[in-house]
Amino acid sequence: MRGFASRVMREAGSRIGHVARFGRWGVLPHYLFTIVVVLTLMFATVLPIKRLLAEGEREAEIRREIEAVRANSMELSQKIDELNDPAVIESQARSRLGLVRSGETPLIVTEGPLPDPAPPSAKPKPKPNPKPPAKTATPKPTSTPKASPTPVNATKPKPSVTAKR
Repeated sequence: MRGFASRVMREAGSRIGHVARFGRWGVLPHYLFTIVVVLTLMFATVLPIKRLLAEGEREAEIRREIEAVRANSMELSQKIDELNDPAVIESQARSRLGLVRSGETPLIVTEGPLPDPAPPSAKPKPKPNPKPPAKTATPKPTSTPKASPTPVNATKPKPSVTAKR
C-alpha cells in the first residue's frame, strides 16, 4: 500500500486541503472581495475629494467678494473723510442750500438781457387810501406848491444782480 495507496492519499489530501483553503469556487471569491473593497475605498475617497475641491472654488469666490466689499468700504470711508472736511461742508452749503456767512451779502446773477428801466416821467400809481383823510384845523398853505418827490425806483435802473436777504 505504500506505493499506490499513499499516492492516492497524497493526491486526495491535496485536494481536500485546496477545497478547505479556497472554498468550492476556488480563488474567485477572494478576487471579488478585493475588487469590492477597492471600489468601496475609491468611492469613499473620491467623492469627499470632489466635494472638497468644489468647496475650495466656492471659498475662492467668497474671498473675491470679500475683497470687493473691502475695497468699496475703503472708498466710502475716504469719501466720508472728505465730506467731513469743514471747507467741503461750507462749499456744499453755499452751492446746494444757498447759505452765506453772517455779514456777507449774497448776489444772485440772472442770465439774459437786462430789463428796461422805468422812464423817469412815469409816476407810480398812488395806492387808494381806505380811510378818508383826517380833518385838521390848520389852513392850507397858499404858497407855491412843492414838486412831489419822485419815487426811488422810478429814476434808478434795475441792476441785473439782485441782493438776497
